[in-house]
Parts: sequence; structure tokens; C-alpha cells
Amino acid sequence: MDQDIESAVVISKAIGFSIEDDVDGARNLLDEIGVYSSCPHLTDARIKLLRLAGTDEEKRCFLESLYDDGKLTKALILAHDWKVEEIFEKHYSSLSDPLVFKHKFSSIDDVIHERLTKLREESNVESRGYSSEMPQLLSAASRLCDDYDISTPLTSGGIYTGLIFNLFGLPLVLARAKRRGKGAQFEWLENPDVLEGKKVLVMDDSVVTGRTLRRVEKEVQKYNPGQVDVFFTYSEVHSDFRKVPDTFGKIYHSRSFAKADCLKIYHMLKQFDK
Repeated sequence: MDQDIESAVVISKAIGFSIEDDVDGARNLLDEIGVYSSCPHLTDARIKLLRLAGTDEEKRCFLESLYDDGKLTKALILAHDWKVEEIFEKHYSSLSDPLVFKHKFSSIDDVIHERLTKLREESNVESRGYSSEMPQLLSAASRLCDDYDISTPLTSGGIYTGLIFNLFGLPLVLARAKRRGKGAQFEWLENPDVLEGKKVLVMDDSVVTGRTLRRVEKEVQKYNPGQVDVFFTYSEVHSDFRKVPDTFGKIYHSRSFAKADCLKIYHMLKQFDK
């Protein structure tokens, strides 16, 4: 069928179907035009037909084609709506770094925006390879964000993880920590008074000697938190967890979280589809 004719036929016919209408008619039209199309403006028409009369396999094929065409968010939201969880879990990790940071920066005031932009440049997140940890970080954030009151990401290693967790609602208090000689330098970048009595999750990319973490733990404890745990962006392959001070409670790393909480990630992703 010629593309222009196909477009006219599909749009005119599909527009007439609703959830109460003729399922057989929708099925016949879907059989006529197929699941795939090179006409991008037919996407919404096919979605309507598939929702009304499509099989699970047709929905999976259609979602894969959306994903291949770069329509990531639409594909993921439909995958959740249609309960095609394997497609959702397979592709949610493709949420890109620029998309995350663009959303984060669009929702904060100018002063914090300027500070985080500078910290992002210091962290050099694109070249440090953090994007390879995105699937696990999304999964970890979706699971842990309700277990803590606040995070303390350390720059430059923890800022990326802190922003991912913040997308799921976990507030953050940034601190700069850096190993120096036999000790470590430390500086609060935001007011730490809010840590009192709170469940705090310190964030860094890895631990080598433990000097930086010892200084961090000492500084955090000055504000009488209720609990202090630590999260590492990288797994034990890049860290020596034996160097984590005993005063920390739980130790997490990104590779501990292979299975995503799809519903929470779905709600977060919907913010990008407006």
C-alpha cells in the first residue's frame, strides 16, 4: 500500500475506534496494515489498535521497533502500561546521562544549578564511565530511596550517584572530600545541620585506603545522625571494602542491584514524556 494512502486509511479508520467499539474491526485493520510502518505519524494510530486488539507478541514487536527508532520514553511507558515487563527491564537502562542531568537541572534554582554544573564538570562523569552503571544505579535508587532521609554525595566521586537518587526523591547535602597525604581534606558545600537524627547514605565511587571515608565519617558524626551507611558506584572489583571504617553500618555497591523496581522507574521516566 502506498504510504500516503496508508496514512489516510489508517488515521481515518483508527480514529473511529475506542475501547467500547468493534474489537474485530480493529483486529482486521491491524492485520491489514501490520505492526510496523515507515510512516512515523502512524505511531499513535497503531498504539490505539494494538491496545484494543493486539496480541502480546505484536505489542512486544511494536515496542522493540519504537525503541529502535529512538522513541525510548514512549516505548518504556507503553511497556509498563501493557505489562510487557521484559521489554521495560531490557531497555530502561538506556536512559542517557544528558537526559538525567537535563531534567535535574531544569527543576532546581539558579544558584544550585550553577553549583551542580561546576561539580559535574569537576566530576567529569561522561569520561569516568559512570554511564555503564546506569541500570544498577536506577535499580538501587528505586529500592533504597525510601530507606533513607538524606544522602551525602562526595565530590567528585559521588555526585553522579547522588543526582540519580535525587531523581527518586532522596534529598542531598553535598560535601567535598579528597585524600591528601596521610589524611584527607573535607568541606561541606551545603548546610549539614539537617543531618541530625536522620538516616544518612554517604556516596562515593570507590574505596581504596579508607582515609577519605574516615574523615567523612568523623565530620558527619558531628551532627548526630541516627544512622550512617555508605554506597559505592562501583563494585568490589574496584574497591577494598575491608577499608571501610567499622563505624559505618551497611555497605552497598551498584552491582548488588540487578533487578529493577519497574514501577518506581516508570513514574520517574514519565517526567521526561511531557
